[in-house]
Amino acid sequence: MKEISYVMCTKDRGAIFRSSLKHLIQAKRPVDEVVIVNGGSDTATQAWLKDKLGCGLIDTLIAEKDRNQAHGWNRGYLQARGQFIKKITDDDVFDYSTIRECAAFLRANPDVDLTISNELFTDLTIFPNFNTHSFETAFRLWKEGHSKSFFFPDPPLLIRRASLPLLGLFATGIKLIDYEWSLRVTNLGARIGYFTGCNSMTVWHKATVTGRMSDQEYYDEYRRLDRFYRNTANPFMIWRRKLIKARSRLRGLLIRRAHQTTTEEATSLTTAHPECMRSKLADYNRKRKTEFYY
Repeated sequence: MKEISYVMCTKDRGAIFRSSLKHLIQAKRPVDEVVIVNGGSDTATQAWLKDKLGCGLIDTLIAEKDRNQAHGWNRGYLQARGQFIKKITDDDVFDYSTIRECAAFLRANPDVDLTISNELFTDLTIFPNFNTHSFETAFRLWKEGHSKSFFFPDPPLLIRRASLPLLGLFATGIKLIDYEWSLRVTNLGARIGYFTGCNSMTVWHKATVTGRMSDQEYYDEYRRLDRFYRNTANPFMIWRRKLIKARSRLRGLLIRRAHQTTTEEATSLTTAHPECMRSKLADYNRKRKTEFYY
């Protein structure tokens, strides 16, 4: 059996996707596998992926149009054969050494369903600018029984594949798929290990799924999920969106232009600065004493 299944889903993100996949291939070990879900990219990207598959650099390639992002990710999860599943979003940045630490923790603690961690965050509209998002307080409140559920994003997430029948796949009728999934599994009482380092950096830009949502659509879905899962302890999602918008408005005033991050601009920034982002992530973990607890 493979150890870690890295699942990567893409759709019309050519340059960003290729840069991220190249880094993943470099980090992949013989005991790992790479599952790619191409949900509708151009023929050049598909040909490039077929070449990587033929060379054995990726293990599984699913090339079918998906109906939404949850549909694509679920396809990849169902094809995974490793003990652990790691979702790799093509426009975010990952520290594969700390991901392997999380896998080692899960191996040593077979009663734990998944691990999460802190995350670094950067907004491409004001790059370079890095912030740390910690979910540790929300995790502790939940562990102590003060809340029914809490939010954590999916870039820091590592799942034990054998726990999927309990945890479930992504909800296909939701756009905030990581928000719904995190509230669901914490509401179920999933056994979670918390890593105090960072194994990912979220790279925010207007071309992301949530970036394309209107404020009203975003808040309505957020509040609907909170009511359903009785989440009262975590205002993080609304706080983060308001903070992003406030920073963007300030940036727009400073440079005297409206903020409109196009897919092309996001591609240029993400592919131009990947080593800077990876170095920042590695420095965060190197300079801190990290630990696991659950």
